Parts: sequence; structure tokens; C-alpha cells
Amino acid sequence: TELLQYPTIAELANYLDTKPEEEVKELMISPAAEAEYYPLSSAQMRLFIHNQMVGGTAYNLPSVLVIEGKLDVEKVKTSLQKLVDRHEPLRTSFHLIRGQYMQKIHDHVDIKLNYVESEEDSFNDKYLEDFIRPFNLTKAPLIRAMLIQFPNYRYALLLDMHHIVSDRASMIIVTREFAELYEGRPLSDLLIQYKDYAVLQKGFLETQVLKRQEEYWLNIYKDKLPSMVLETDYPKKQDQNLEGKLLFYKFNEEFKERIIKYSSTNGITRNMLFFAVYNLMLWKWTGSEDVCVGTSILGRNFKEVENVVGMFVNTLAIRNYLEDHKNFSEFVSEIKKSLINAYANQDYPYEILVKKLSERFGKNTGTLFKTMFIMQNQDYPELPLSEIKAKPYYIASNTRFDLQFDAIESENGDLSFCFTYSPELYKTETIEKLLELYTKILDKGIRYPELSLFELCSKKE
Repeated sequence: TELLQYPTIAELANYLDTKPEEEVKELMISPAAEAEYYPLSSAQMRLFIHNQMVGGTAYNLPSVLVIEGKLDVEKVKTSLQKLVDRHEPLRTSFHLIRGQYMQKIHDHVDIKLNYVESEEDSFNDKYLEDFIRPFNLTKAPLIRAMLIQFPNYRYALLLDMHHIVSDRASMIIVTREFAELYEGRPLSDLLIQYKDYAVLQKGFLETQVLKRQEEYWLNIYKDKLPSMVLETDYPKKQDQNLEGKLLFYKFNEEFKERIIKYSSTNGITRNMLFFAVYNLMLWKWTGSEDVCVGTSILGRNFKEVENVVGMFVNTLAIRNYLEDHKNFSEFVSEIKKSLINAYANQDYPYEILVKKLSERFGKNTGTLFKTMFIMQNQDYPELPLSEIKAKPYYIASNTRFDLQFDAIESENGDLSFCFTYSPELYKTETIEKLLELYTKILDKGIRYPELSLFELCSKKE
């Protein structure tokens, strides 16, 4: 956040010199005192409650590694067990203790590796149907594994973790460390575990830092709640199927270079540009000038937790107002400011904001947004395996929101985006029209940034 706010070395140095000392002290993390049970973090509490409401596999995080070469099955089992021994969340269960939800870390939990031989040539989605099933949060481990062997030394390693103990960054950590352990390479000790973060956060909520952040978010929603409505092709059901469907778009080289040039010239990130255009697309689609979009933040603000498995992600509800007379360039600058402000106040838990707003407006707000924007620039790393090759297999995620938009920037520089939607809510042709609308606004905006939003998103094509 500071690098976005203070782009020059002089500005950043001045900021660090003037940053309040007590704010720095409040951000220190250290090992928690040993206990039988530990508190849940705010994100874990949110997921625990949502999991009870929705149930099923809504919060499962499956991943697949497709492997070629002579695989040592015993080494796979040993490496997975070492991962569970290393990361406390993978041997954690959740319980109601004296009226409070708590987490219990088990000293040792065995992970089972289901082994299956298949006569088919390669992995496909049908294998996921039996593998992905609900977790019982009171039973550790909240990770399961399966190894499928295909002819000619081809394999698929399936892992599934519950979101309450994992996030995307954790999945990348697990994948990378599995490869290191399989190769017999030692891993550096973890001085901090997820429980230490959860305990710190509980005290952090009472600090002045969080009180200032609370003021920021409550001020964003001081007058009224967001009113944007996403129309669906089919009515929502009580038992809505959460299985998502994907629609991808990859930018060609010419389009990509123009995006990069516009971002660089105007001092914005691709995230800011793509997010601005998503707001414009929603404005034109819904007709609402009060646009609220959810986005996730990594939440790993301590160097000590960079390699720690756990649920660190926080959700930010970004609210923007669109007006016809603003031009594209001005609006992108507003989005930049809006995102930087949100990132500066990213530690305030989204679920507490929703609770506070429910109290303020006298009704259960549920959620502040119906659509999610995700910037994915965390690729699965190239795995350091000597005698086998492994690469991730892309899986469609569950649709926990009416519509999800992922902007993807890969390690090799490719730019693409993806809509995740429920076929029980939207026809494919509707999403295809949104894809076309999004690319049209983006193309027109970076070509003619002085165009007013009315001209850019005019109903008259």
C-alpha cells in the first residue's frame, strides 16, 4: 500500500520517518502462549458460520497436479505427512467450547492417501466428482489426498482442503513444499503458525489502528447501503447449485501492449485498470450509479507468515459512484485512490463491518455486494522436481457470488480474464455479452481516455 501511495524513494522515506511509532509496535507478531484451544480469526469465524448455513462443498479448495514420470508412491505419502506435521492448520479441528467457537491443534494426525489405478489416458473432471465431498470441521485433518495412476507413468495428485484452514497462497505453499519434500530437500523451520496470527488479531481489534480503519469503512456506508442489483436469467433457488462454469478471454499481444503502455503512462497498476473497467461494465449492465464490488486482499502483512498455511484473506467491499460527465482517465484515477484507501484500511474484518452496518440500519445486510473481482498474479511456481514433471490442472471454482471476474497476469506476462458464473443463474450467451462489453469498454477507454463515461458506455452503439 505504501509503495502505491508513495511511488518515489524520497516520498517513501519521508512517510517511514513520520509513521507513528505506536502503530509499528501494534503490528508485531510473536508465538502465542500454549493452550488447549485457540480463538478463531475473523475470517475463520465468517467461514465457519457460512459453512453451517450453506453446507456441502461451497468452501472446499481442491487442486490437482498432473505428473509425468516414474513416481515413488511411498515418497508421496511421506511428503504429505510431513506437510501435515509441519503446518498446524492441516491438523486443526473446530469446536464449540463454553459458547464460543474455538480451534484445537492436534499433536499428530495421519493423512490417508487414496490410491487408484485407471485405464484411461489422462485426468479429467469426472474424477473430482467423488473426490470433492464435505468436510466435518470437528474432525482433523481438513485435508484429503488421492493419487491416480494412468498408463505410461502418468499420474494425478488430488488435494482438497477446507477454506477455513487454507487460501490460494496456502495452496501454492503446499504445492511448492510438497515438491521440496519429495526431493528430500530440508525446509526452514516455521517460527510462527496460524494460531499466533489468530491470537494477535483478537487483540489487534482493540487497537487505535483498527478503530481508525473502522471509521473509514463506516463512513463509506454512512448514509445508505448499496443498491445495485444484478439481474439473472433464471430465478434463484433456495438450494442453488454452487458449481461454477468458466468463460475465458486472453488478450492478444497488440491489446496487451496497449494495456501495459496505458498503465505505465498513467501510473496505475493493471489491477486498478481492470477493476475500473469492471465497474463501468456493471454500471452499463445494471444502470446503477452506486456500484459496489467485492475484492480480496492477501492479508499476509507480516513477513513471518509468508510461508504459513492458513486463511489470511480479507474481503474489501469497494464502493464507487459513476457519473456521466467524468471522463475515463478521471474515473481510473478515482478508482486508484479508492483502492489505495481500501488497501490502507485492509485489516478491518469484512464480517465485522457487515455486523456493524446491520446494527446501524436495523436489518441483516447479508452481504454488501453480489459480484467479486479477483486479481490473480500469484501463479503456481515451476516445481523443482528432478525426475518427474508436474503442472497444475485448472479447476472451476464454486460460485459463492452471483458473478465472479478474475483478471489473470501470469508469470510469463500473459494477460487474460475469466468469468465464473452459475449456469443455474445465467445463460452462456449472457456472459458472452458481458465479456464483449468488458473488452469493448477497455479497448475504447485506453484508446480515447478523454471520452466521457456517457460517451464511452452510451446505450447507443
